[in-house]
Amino acid sequence: MARKLDTFPTGGGRRYEQLDEWLDGSVWELHEGEDFPNARAVRSALAAAARRRGQRVRTRLSGEDGRQALVVQCYTPPALPDETSGANRKK
Repeated sequence: MARKLDTFPTGGGRRYEQLDEWLDGSVWELHEGEDFPNARAVRSALAAAARRRGQRVRTRLSGEDGRQALVVQCYTPPALPDETSGANRKK
């Protein structure tokens, strides 16, 4: 049955305290059950955290000894050319 709450709950979702460490630009291999419970969830968390920093993350799933490993690396995408600069103006 539905119930009325006095306040909106804070937090939510799983928090990964290691996100700052994992997004340092190094290549990390994370292991299912040890570093994350669900590859899709940790991929989403990594991508969202990287976006907030103006960065991107590349990931690759691999299997080892019957369990999944996730290889991740955060990077800063190259800057796009400034459309107002003279280099991109039509002549």
